[in-house]
Amino acid sequence: MEHARRALAEAERCGDEETMGKACYVLAYGCFWSGRPAEGVELARAAIAHLGRTAEQWWLGHAWWVLGVNHATLGQFDEAMEAEARTAAIGEAIGDQRLQSVAASDRGAFQVMRGDFEAGLEACRRGLALAPDPVSATLSTGVLGGAYVEMGDFAQGIPLLERAVEAYQRFRVRQLEGWFTALLAEAHLQRGALDQARALATDGLRITSEIGYRYGAGWAQRILGRVALAARDLAEAERRLGEAHDTFSAMGARHEVARTHLEQARLAHARHDLAGAEAHLGEALTGFTALAMPRYAERAQRLGMDLGIPLAGQHSDDEPP
Repeated sequence: MEHARRALAEAERCGDEETMGKACYVLAYGCFWSGRPAEGVELARAAIAHLGRTAEQWWLGHAWWVLGVNHATLGQFDEAMEAEARTAAIGEAIGDQRLQSVAASDRGAFQVMRGDFEAGLEACRRGLALAPDPVSATLSTGVLGGAYVEMGDFAQGIPLLERAVEAYQRFRVRQLEGWFTALLAEAHLQRGALDQARALATDGLRITSEIGYRYGAGWAQRILGRVALAARDLAEAERRLGEAHDTFSAMGARHEVARTHLEQARLAHARHDLAGAEAHLGEALTGFTALAMPRYAERAQRLGMDLGIPLAGQHSDDEPP
C-alpha cells in the first residue's frame, strides 16, 4: 500500500486525476481486505470522483465494485447493492463480462447476507453463468456455495466450496482460499461433523490471520466458538466467540456483531445465565432491526422462544399475551 500512497501524493501534486483515481482504488481495495471498511468507503468514493472525470471506464467500474464490498462489510446493504448495480451497468456498457459477473455474484452475496435468500441465490447463479474465465468462475462458484450454506443447504454448498478452495490453492490467492475454507467449515458444522469443521475452521483462521484478512478471521473464530459450544467446551466457546465479537466490532461490521450475539446468547443459556442470554438476544435483535434484516430479526425472536426467553413483543406458551 505504500506505493499506492506515494502514487497518490505525486498525482495530487501534479493534478493527475487518472492516477489519483487508480491509487484511491488500490487503497480502498487494501482497506477491504485489511478490515478497514469505513476508510475503504471514503477512498472508493474519492476514486469514483476522480475516475468519473476521465475516460477510464474499466477502472471506474472497479471503483464502484470496491465501494460496494466495503459498504457490505459495514452492513450497509442498500448502498452496497447500488454500487454493484453501477458496476454491472458499466460492465454492460463497455462489454466487460467479468465486471458483470462479479457484480451479479456480489449482489447475490449481499442479498443472502441480508436474508433475501431466494433472490440472492438467483443472482449468484447468474454471476456464475456470466463468468468469462476460470478465475471469475472460481469466485462465482465459491460465492454460490456460500449462499447455499447460508441457506442451510450444505449438501449443495460443500462440493462448490471444495472446488473453490482447491482452485484458490492453485491460484495462490490466500485471502479467498482462507475465506472459502471458513465457509466450508460452516458447511460441515451444519451437518454435524464437528472434527472436520474444527480442522477446517482452524486452517481458515490460520490463513486469514497470516495475511491480515480480518473479516475472514472473524468468521473462522465464530465457527470455532460454535464448534466448541456444540462439543460442550464452554470455556473455549467463550474465548472464540469473544474473539469474533471483538474482530467484527473493531471493523464496524454491525451485522456480524449481531450474528455473533446470537451465538453468545446460546452460550449464556448453556451456562444457565438467562440474564446474559437475554442481553445478547436483545443486542442481536436491535442490530438486525436497525440494519433492515427482518429474517435475521425473526431468527433472534425464534431463538428467544426456543430458549424460553421471549423478547419484546413476544410471550411464551405459559404466559398470557
